[in-house]
Amino acid sequence: MAKLEISTVIDRPLEEVIAFTLNFEHQPKWQSRLLEANKTSEGPNTILEKEKTMNTRKAFTHLVKLSRLLALLILLLGASTPAYAQTVVATVAVGDFPTGVAVNEKTNRIYVANAGSDTVSVIDGATNTMISTIAVGDGPFGVAVNEKTNRIYVANAGSDTVSVIDGATDTMITTIPVGIGPTGVAVNEKTNRIYVTNLLSDTVSVIQD
Repeated sequence: MAKLEISTVIDRPLEEVIAFTLNFEHQPKWQSRLLEANKTSEGPNTILEKEKTMNTRKAFTHLVKLSRLLALLILLLGASTPAYAQTVVATVAVGDFPTGVAVNEKTNRIYVANAGSDTVSVIDGATNTMISTIAVGDGPFGVAVNEKTNRIYVANAGSDTVSVIDGATDTMITTIPVGIGPTGVAVNEKTNRIYVTNLLSDTVSVIQD
């Protein structure tokens, strides 16, 4: 006797189920609700898509509601954007491959590390013009400013050093060896200590100013 295997509940009259099973070879898809029908060694195997379709519709409904909510949120955020939104007011040409930047608020000068040209560009914040170019170590990456001492520290990733610049004269006053591949630098003005991250040696160098 043929065996009917059902993976979901069939909400059809018993006579229809029997008729479908006995005439499996000649039956079309059952009111377009049959997802898959295969013949097995034990007889026809049917899988109805009613439950799957209902779950899919529920998921789709939730997705539509979520999309509408996100669209409304974006609309509200766009409407709340002030008319004085920030814009680019100037573009200053510096050295090759600029990677790091730091600002001295007291002197209104900006320092840009140019990894491609092994220099630091000094910009006048009042006029947005470059006023000086300072040669440093190989591959300068990070830069930081100590406003109290007016010194600038540049992490040179290619030469494993930190260049120290005098902000009053825009000249390099010393070079300090650190770990391998220094990339980041930060200053604690209260303690006059400088912290340098060494990418390739997994260390931080601490410098006392």
